Amino acid sequence: MKYYKRHIERKEPSVVLVPYTKKLVLYLKNQGIQKILQYDVSTSPDDLIKLVKEYSQTRKIREWVIDTKLDCEDLVLALRNNKVFSTLIDNCTNSRLLADKNIYPTPLFDKSDLDWKGYNGIIKGGLKELNINKTSLSSSFEIKRKSKNILISFGGEDPNELTIHTMKALKFLDKKYEILVIIGPLFSHEKKIKKLNQEIGHRFKLVEKCYDLSNYIFNSDCLITAIGTTLFEALALKTPSVVLSNYRSDIIDEIKLRKFKNISPMGYYQKIINSNDLLLNAVKQRLNTTNYL
Repeated sequence: MKYYKRHIERKEPSVVLVPYTKKLVLYLKNQGIQKILQYDVSTSPDDLIKLVKEYSQTRKIREWVIDTKLDCEDLVLALRNNKVFSTLIDNCTNSRLLADKNIYPTPLFDKSDLDWKGYNGIIKGGLKELNINKTSLSSSFEIKRKSKNILISFGGEDPNELTIHTMKALKFLDKKYEILVIIGPLFSHEKKIKKLNQEIGHRFKLVEKCYDLSNYIFNSDCLITAIGTTLFEALALKTPSVVLSNYRSDIIDEIKLRKFKNISPMGYYQKIINSNDLLLNAVKQRLNTTNYL
């Protein structure tokens, strides 16, 4: 379970509580977060609360933000018993019904997708929230122009190694396009990526230790990514995107993505493994039809 700042426009917490993970701590520090408290995953919820109070030298915790998709009912109940305001991020388990506030930092969120019967807390998310973020984010950039840049970014971990599958599919794309590959801070397949790039004559430009993708996203003619924060930032910056799904269960989000004209959902990633041309052709089509407002 991870408790840390990850999404666009999120308020920076006073203390970030994370499990013992060297790469994760380094990632947070590179984002300018210094107050990081590490803990053992076997620690009980009550002991976690005591740990934070001691570290913060405070008797009262104002708000506890939990960023996890996992069930965290025990922790939320412990927070309630200690009269601590709890906020869950992007959580669809029954834990959300016990939290004081739920935030879904995605334009794909629809309140009616989940059963909220009996819940009286705060719910934020959906297209309305994205439109608010669009204004503040896009105002930092000038009018978009074609750059002949393509960006491949699959988040901080890329559990299914979609970066490698995408590189294999795009290695024969016209060389007038520069293809940038973001190596996330928690990638376990970094060496595989570098080896593949060497084997195909360094066709791709590899980017490491990058903790703010905004400029790369904005200055790309096409982004290849998965469903997640990077895609939502691309929506705000009006960058055309081709989207692969990590899980078959992403089908609901894929259907919602079809209403966005500059997004091409490809479905479950196994499709492009079986036929690299599918992804290559989708990217070519997106590049040929790209028009910036």
